Amino acid sequence: MIAYHIKCHLLTNGKKICTLFRRGYKSNMKILVIFFFVIFIQGSLHFLSPGETVDIAVLEVDNDGYPKELYCACDLDCGGKRVDMAFENALSEIFTEEVIHNYRDKYIEDYNKLLKCFEFEKKRRRYEKETSGQLVSFKFPASFIEESTKTFGTDLTTLTKQSRFSDHLSWEKNLIRIDIETFEGFFQPACDEIIKLVKKVLMDAKCSNVQYILMAGEFSESPLLQDAIRKAFPQLQVIASPEAGRAVLCGTLSYVLHQMKE
Repeated sequence: MIAYHIKCHLLTNGKKICTLFRRGYKSNMKILVIFFFVIFIQGSLHFLSPGETVDIAVLEVDNDGYPKELYCACDLDCGGKRVDMAFENALSEIFTEEVIHNYRDKYIEDYNKLLKCFEFEKKRRRYEKETSGQLVSFKFPASFIEESTKTFGTDLTTLTKQSRFSDHLSWEKNLIRIDIETFEGFFQPACDEIIKLVKKVLMDAKCSNVQYILMAGEFSESPLLQDAIRKAFPQLQVIASPEAGRAVLCGTLSYVLHQMKE
């Protein structure tokens, strides 16, 4: 399985797994690893759109410091894409599903730029609930403002006030402002599903006595996801590198180079 080899290169990169831990390692130490793999799926009008699958593996460190796989669940349908879907569903409630779908097909590049802005906010900073009135802000494409105004004959503020997001979402020209509770709500379905899957894995007899959770892949850079995992599993040490998004890419390239040498 390619994914398995990628994991081995990702974790070791030709080195012993003990190099991942500042305090060293113990033989028979067990690590649960959550991998967020970005894939590309065929969309409408024959363009590729990013998706994401999740692999969960439990590795045990042998006496020499190398990992062996005890358990693996691959291609699970959850991850950062679920957050994007929750955001898109909110837009559909305000502007209707038909309008969002038509805009996505007509303005592919602008729509992808919008999702990139949202993606940036997903992992930009840590959001603190204690900060009263905190807002998440990012720009919408001018084409979206023009299309919605032309379609509905009114501005975005009026449309939003007619929805359940009236008190949670506002506009300032082409800038959207979302209150932190609503923004965190976009993450809830994905976080709940991932936590549910991890709990299921930990119930397997082979996965008892896991000590660490190692997160890799772009979505694992999200502070909101990291906080959710830490709160759900306070007894485990959660490790998420600041460059976790590059880890899977580096592991993939390492695997390809290894295959070319053989």
